[in-house]
Amino acid sequence: VVHISTFGVYRFNIFSEINEFSPQLDTDEKEGGAYRSTKTLSEKLAWSLATELGLELTTIRPSAVYGARDKNLMPYIYRAVKLPVLTVPTISFPIVYAGDIARAVRGSLDNEAAINQAYNTTGDNFTIYDFLKAYKTVSNKAWPILIPIPVPLGVRASHERATRDIGFINRSFEEGLRETLAEDGVA
Repeated sequence: VVHISTFGVYRFNIFSEINEFSPQLDTDEKEGGAYRSTKTLSEKLAWSLATELGLELTTIRPSAVYGARDKNLMPYIYRAVKLPVLTVPTISFPIVYAGDIARAVRGSLDNEAAINQAYNTTGDNFTIYDFLKAYKTVSNKAWPILIPIPVPLGVRASHERATRDIGFINRSFEEGLRETLAEDGVA
């Protein structure tokens, strides 16, 4: 069984990189808002049921996901790039392509080493500004002036174990965005 969770189960810390052994939110306190607390609870339940029922479980913990038919991130991007000027913070936050998550699920199903393991399937430690610059590179449309707002903070996450154990590959923003734009009919 592969359970799709989120790296939002962790306590975010701007001073250290998140890995699979980083402190997690407290399910009893319902920390992190509705989304993060319910994902934390669902993962706890998945592990409990796997133990109780003798299931082989792998948990995948993606970061912010983008891709074709995405209703969470891409609609905002499509609207923002219509503005004449776009100020963008240089906050680092891992963003990952949906196709890479699908490959990680397949990799975990194909690899016995993944049984009873959790894996961060996060983007690399780039900024939101980097994501928009990549969009600008692959887009054939007129673009706003991008103005970076320096913010030397962010959330960093490691996907080293997922890369090693299940063959997770985090493709470049350019590669993921080319596919996304083509599938959404934007390119």
